[in-house]
Amino acid sequence: MANVMMIGIHPDEVDFSDPALPLGLDADKIFAGITLSLDQLKAAGHEASVVFVSADTAKLDALAEGFAGNAVDCVTIGGGVTRPPKNMELLEAVLNIIAGANPVPRIALVASPDQALAAVNRVLR
Repeated sequence: MANVMMIGIHPDEVDFSDPALPLGLDADKIFAGITLSLDQLKAAGHEASVVFVSADTAKLDALAEGFAGNAVDCVTIGGGVTRPPKNMELLEAVLNIIAGANPVPRIALVASPDQALAAVNRVLR
């Protein structure tokens, strides 16, 4: 099956007061969604990992290292990266790191962390 990398802002760094994010969202719900998605992806036969990024675009080394020597078939990018307008530069930096991977993986966008399996299936079909 596929090697999947889930990318998102570490839940402890998410600004839950941002109106672009769903009301009632908190770090515990994000961690629970990530755990559910990892379990679902693995049960479906995929290899799956999580790379947390900082909202600080100067701190994306861990993401770049995640692609070094590691063929990734699909990445999911979480709503904490894609939704808040203030994270446009972060999303741009993440996309450019992904575009530099060899081979370039498929990209799946998720609104919440529990949607990874559906998103992976959607872009890999």
